Amino acid sequence: KLHPWSFECNRTMGYYYSKNCGVCVHTSCLLGLGALCVVPGDILSPVQPRTKAAIPLHLTLWNLRARPVGWGSQFSESAIEWKPVQLSRRQTLHQCVPIGGKGSTFRFCTTVQRDGYPKTQQAEPGHTITIQPPVTVYNLLPTDMTVRVVMNGSTVLHSVKPGKRASLYEVDPGNGLNFGVILDGFPHCEDVFVPLARDYILRLCVYDGVKRPLWLYAKTEVSGKALKVYVLCPFWLENCTGLPLIFKNDGSRIEAAGQHDEHERARSVSPLLFSYSLPDLPNKCCVRVGSLCPTLSGKPLWSQRFRLEKSEGDFIQIHVSQGYNKPDLIHEIGYTTRRGKGLYVDTMIVKFVTRFLLFNNSSHRLAYLQRYETQQETGATPSIALPNSMTPYNWSRVDLDQLLCIRIQDIPDCHWSSGFKLSVDDSFHVIMRGALDRSYFVRVQVNLKDATYHVVFSDAAHVPPPFRIENLGKVPVMFYQKRIVDVSLRRELKPQQSVPYAWDEPTFPKSLVLAVMDGPQQKVYDINQMGEKEPLTYENYIYISAECSLPSASQSRVSGAMQRHMSQTSVPELVLDVPQGSAVLFRRREANRLSQLWRMTAAGQLEHMGSALSRRSERKTPIVLDVADESPSCITLVIRRLDKGRASTQTWKFDGDRRLSCGMPRMYVQPRGGLRLMADGCDAVLAPDSYVSGGQRIPPEQVLRVVKQKEGSGTLSVRVSPDGSTRVVQIVDKVARRMASSDQVLTRPRRLRSQLSRSSSVDSTMQYETSVDREPDLVGNDFQVILSLGSGVSLSVINSVPEELCYVTLSGLEVNFLDTGVSQSLDVSVQQIQADNQLIGAQTSALLYRMQRSGQSEKDGSPICSVAVKRSPSRHAGVEVVKRLVVTLRPVTLQLEERLLLKLLQFGGFTVDNDSEPGQELLPPSDQLHGAVARPGSAAKIYYIDTLTLNGIDLKLSLLTSKLLSEDLIAVRRQLPVSLVKFANASIILDTYNRQHSCDSLRVHIDNIGKHYAKQFKGQAASIIGSVDFLGNPFGLLHDVTSGVSGVVTSGDLPGLVARVAHGVTDSASKLTGSASNILEKATMDEGYEARRARISEGAKSSGDHLVAGVKGLAHGFWGGLTSIVSQTYEGATKEGLGGIVTGLAKGVAGTVTKPAVGVLDFASGAAAAVSAGTASQPLEPKPVRHRRYCVGMGGVLPQYSSMLAKGWDILLKLNDGNRNERLIAYEALQYKKAKMCVIISSYQLFFFGSTVPNDKNDLLIHVKLADLQRCVPITKPSNTGTGMVCYLQLVVHEAERGVRTKLVRCDKENISRKVAQEINYAKSLYEEQQQMVVIPSGRSTETW
Repeated sequence: KLHPWSFECNRTMGYYYSKNCGVCVHTSCLLGLGALCVVPGDILSPVQPRTKAAIPLHLTLWNLRARPVGWGSQFSESAIEWKPVQLSRRQTLHQCVPIGGKGSTFRFCTTVQRDGYPKTQQAEPGHTITIQPPVTVYNLLPTDMTVRVVMNGSTVLHSVKPGKRASLYEVDPGNGLNFGVILDGFPHCEDVFVPLARDYILRLCVYDGVKRPLWLYAKTEVSGKALKVYVLCPFWLENCTGLPLIFKNDGSRIEAAGQHDEHERARSVSPLLFSYSLPDLPNKCCVRVGSLCPTLSGKPLWSQRFRLEKSEGDFIQIHVSQGYNKPDLIHEIGYTTRRGKGLYVDTMIVKFVTRFLLFNNSSHRLAYLQRYETQQETGATPSIALPNSMTPYNWSRVDLDQLLCIRIQDIPDCHWSSGFKLSVDDSFHVIMRGALDRSYFVRVQVNLKDATYHVVFSDAAHVPPPFRIENLGKVPVMFYQKRIVDVSLRRELKPQQSVPYAWDEPTFPKSLVLAVMDGPQQKVYDINQMGEKEPLTYENYIYISAECSLPSASQSRVSGAMQRHMSQTSVPELVLDVPQGSAVLFRRREANRLSQLWRMTAAGQLEHMGSALSRRSERKTPIVLDVADESPSCITLVIRRLDKGRASTQTWKFDGDRRLSCGMPRMYVQPRGGLRLMADGCDAVLAPDSYVSGGQRIPPEQVLRVVKQKEGSGTLSVRVSPDGSTRVVQIVDKVARRMASSDQVLTRPRRLRSQLSRSSSVDSTMQYETSVDREPDLVGNDFQVILSLGSGVSLSVINSVPEELCYVTLSGLEVNFLDTGVSQSLDVSVQQIQADNQLIGAQTSALLYRMQRSGQSEKDGSPICSVAVKRSPSRHAGVEVVKRLVVTLRPVTLQLEERLLLKLLQFGGFTVDNDSEPGQELLPPSDQLHGAVARPGSAAKIYYIDTLTLNGIDLKLSLLTSKLLSEDLIAVRRQLPVSLVKFANASIILDTYNRQHSCDSLRVHIDNIGKHYAKQFKGQAASIIGSVDFLGNPFGLLHDVTSGVSGVVTSGDLPGLVARVAHGVTDSASKLTGSASNILEKATMDEGYEARRARISEGAKSSGDHLVAGVKGLAHGFWGGLTSIVSQTYEGATKEGLGGIVTGLAKGVAGTVTKPAVGVLDFASGAAAAVSAGTASQPLEPKPVRHRRYCVGMGGVLPQYSSMLAKGWDILLKLNDGNRNERLIAYEALQYKKAKMCVIISSYQLFFFGSTVPNDKNDLLIHVKLADLQRCVPITKPSNTGTGMVCYLQLVVHEAERGVRTKLVRCDKENISRKVAQEINYAKSLYEEQQQMVVIPSGRSTETW
């Protein structure tokens, strides 16, 4: 006995492998069915739900009946007939009456279709019987639904879960039915009548508890005697804001249906079903905050109206009136609209989200407030974001500055950061100040996702700081950002100190102010630009000190007694001072005391800085050192105003012995009373060199030393240099800079290096790794690879059919890779790029090629595409440093064909959602929200790109729509976010994308580039609209006219003007008439006519092709009009029976009028296109690089490319009128000498041509069908001249009229005859195997086999 289950089900792959191929029963019902053979009365095992089983062969000739398992019904009254079904399908409705006459009648529909078995004279089993419910209702709503069907006075109720379906076996849809639904919260419904005639879209109105209407849609799909009803709502409103939101139709006085008090208090978790209330109201929506929200204080106001249909990240403001002259509380919420997928394609899902989401991916508790709230008088309590948390955020005052401030709550001395924007895509470091000049850093990344700005805070330890300030000079330096007034944000950088830095105010100008501490001069620097900057100078005043009073001074000139005296009296370091009045004294040195500071001018005067700085605002004459009008033997030093008449006493100099003197000979500055009376406060006098010392040659009290107030030369060199992703601001004394090499980073002192290596902080977030000194490049360690391919490389794209989609050729490819040890660079250039459209019957042969400008040589030496990348090694594991990335693309022409575009999307992994499980189409909102951002712990690698440049693109874009598309391509087209329209030669100019110092993850970089070009393409909408065919391509006409006029003006080319104007006018006329014929074609309602018309115009490129296509279209239109009534009526009768006759007759009458009109328009379009192609000023597109590849070899595997097979494939397609199911076996040359001959062997026939390169059927000599071929053998015969043996192919052919005949075909060599005979015999055996194969019908999925 046959096993009851003769099938295997692989759940993973979804394939059914049938072991018995007699009659197969396939049930899509949700309960088991039992099958009965009336004679001899055998009951078969039940067929489980949604499975497939085979009827034993010895029972297939008897009548088959079925009944449900566990229903309590008898077997079906009518038998399931399969014998009459040969070509078309047969659909029947069966019913099973209850046993005992009590209960409901069970009904089911059967569809009988013959499988692809070989045709026979008598009826033989080879059919598939599909059993399905008479009515199936799909719940495409997010809530439970109760289906109500009223039929013959009885009501049938069924409950359906969201995303599920219900089978109604009690319902007979033959005469139509009254249909209604009841939803949770919508207890009332107005039933609609659902007919079984054809597919409909019906409006279904349900009412909530207060009689507010909600309009649903009931889409019906008729399949023979079975009916499918899809219940859907036009809009789902998902509230993900955390606020209670109430919606209404704009212009309506009541809220939308389904909203109650609970919606006023808190947000609804489930989506809200929404539809526009009345047709006379605008299709716009309004929203407000719930009035019963516990945290709300004020009166909610309705927002501005907005559209729900299209939104790519818009936002709205919802006001709440506070009253009492208080500003309104404003909530900003974003919303995005996306179309459902699969069965939900007619539903728009509108998601309302908070405008900002804060993700704390750091290891700290972060406090955050709006900037104005950080002021002490506001008393605002900061919100806290815990680590690894997500928090929605809304501005507390939209009318004030929208800047966010943060601080690290874990650190007590951490102050608030400055405010930064949340509405701009960016990534940056935020710096927060602490006690003891400590700095704390947090990295912030802002990215717009749909309508929400995702603000991600993360630890800055794994990312280097953007800047580092290094003070390698000898004086302390103060630095701060330009326009900063707060003194606490101005930091002192001591000598030999280095600190990381980020902008204190991200919204302020990106400039740094540098100044020497206590110095009057400040300079502003742009540290985003590398290189040497303007030097920073400072005034370095001097002290004039007595050398003998210095602790470390040499006392070689002082006697031993005098040294003992000085040590006993403890004389301090004495300098010239003017404590008060004008007298100059020797006083103890005090740091930064102005009265002790002097400046030597270029003219030799010693200007007193204490007097100069105190009187700077008065702008008086400088005060300089002078002498009193006393006895010339000992003159007291004083200060006076600069006087030209006293130049001799106001001009000073230091001689070689470091003694200070003026114009009075042999008079030197010294303390009054000499060395013995030198003390703090003694007078400074000008006396002879022997005044006290009694003739000593160089008295020690006369030796003075100049001591600078500050160390250094007075000039600081400022330089900005890169260190990985960090820009280093180096401040070095000018003298030290001169000593260093100009092309190397200045070597840091050991003290600074040790300080940097011990860089510590209270938290790992603030720790940064600093770079070591750069080592000089080692000579001879460079590694370079140069690859030059003159002919280039080619890429053939082949899908799984298999068929070649496109063939890409990169000519003149040059690759240059250089590794110097400290950097790697890669330069790639391509001289020419051409991508050929290799689809059979393609409307254009070239997909992508170089655009040729007028007057430009075809052999332009510049590359069409170049890429330059330079990378530097990074000392941080999570950071890649790219110094330069530049991409350049020359003007190109891109001609997209819809069929090729859809096939490339399939090849690239664009999948179509499965409709079998509609509940999987929509994910919960929370899943989509959280999945959009990388969670903590999944830190992406950071790419620092110093210069990222994608040069502007000049593009000629065309899109050619296709008419004959397969079901899988139509399914892909439905999933596209935009509708494809036909346009030609739209001039698209995309601006350059340029970013400097970008430090983001790779995903963010790609998102930013995508947003840039998406914005650019939106800006080119006018150019695309002006080039569409249904408007006649007005931009193209304007371009032709202007270029013709320009040619006449510049060179007097009058014939060129006529040709260009003729081309533009005829091209526009061709496009207008072609668009009109395509629109009118829809009125014929004849799919066969549309397919034949599409094949007529397929592949027309030259003037002759267009003219021939126009003539054929005219003839086809008139012939279709003459035969429309008869053909359409017959087709309707064979498919739908009596009802189809009426439908077919109506279609025939419409076709009688519309088809000739379409033919006339086709002729006009073809004639205009012929003139347009003949007057084109230059070739429209280059020739293909090679013939399309033949992708099916022996055994079905992909063969190596062969030009012979490719040419043979093109010839075969011309011979069989484009029949792609006929396989090419071989294309061989038989004779090369005097009489040239070749053969094309296909899976159905043989063609022998009298030329090795046949052009058309006129070269055809012998045509043999494999069905008539009996055998083929190679033979040899003596030649007629007796000089040798001659090789032949002996073909034994059975002809219907002449019987069996033998044909001889001569070959040049014996090996050729043997090889060709072997290939012919292989084709014959393959043909015989195909006759016994089960061919899968084109409309059936292979997954059921």
